[in-house]
Amino acid sequence: MQRTLSYLVRVALAHAQFETIHPFLDGNGRTGRLLIPIYMHKLGLLEKPVLYVSEYFRKHRELYFTLLANYHNKSEIAPWVNFFLIGVATIALDAIETVKKITELRERDMQRIQQLGQSASIGTEMLIHLYKLPIVDVHTIGEWTSYTEQGSRKLINKLVDIGILVPRDIEKRYKKSYVYRDYLNIFL
Repeated sequence: MQRTLSYLVRVALAHAQFETIHPFLDGNGRTGRLLIPIYMHKLGLLEKPVLYVSEYFRKHRELYFTLLANYHNKSEIAPWVNFFLIGVATIALDAIETVKKITELRERDMQRIQQLGQSASIGTEMLIHLYKLPIVDVHTIGEWTSYTEQGSRKLINKLVDIGILVPRDIEKRYKKSYVYRDYLNIFL
């Protein structure tokens, strides 16, 4: 825990220093915020660089800029580091909740897929793909399965019937798409 805290303080200070130096004419903020998960990953704090503290900074935008300015102009380091650590903790807890929701959805939908009988195995494969690309059409399903257009439509209809996919773009007859809405709703 102590090592982790020490590493997080390093990340907080590195971000503040980057923003103080302001090395580019444009894009310093975006670049600085992007460097946070990359540095955390490099330090071994994240398995993958996917913790986006930017959301916390955006919600507390004025305080974020005030604390960075005070870090730079008044050498007020502790308030900045505390703010940063609270932000990391908040975003990490939010990420844990999101993972729990995704896990619950996956378990529920795996049970639904078992209703497909012989098609349960391909349904399971489709569910895995839907977590990567939750909006699909017949062409996409065909690419994933090597099914014909007719076979892809049948599979889509089965996934619609059990409530995994929902039709989208209803007015578009020939380029109809479908959405894994329950999954996308977790992020809204």
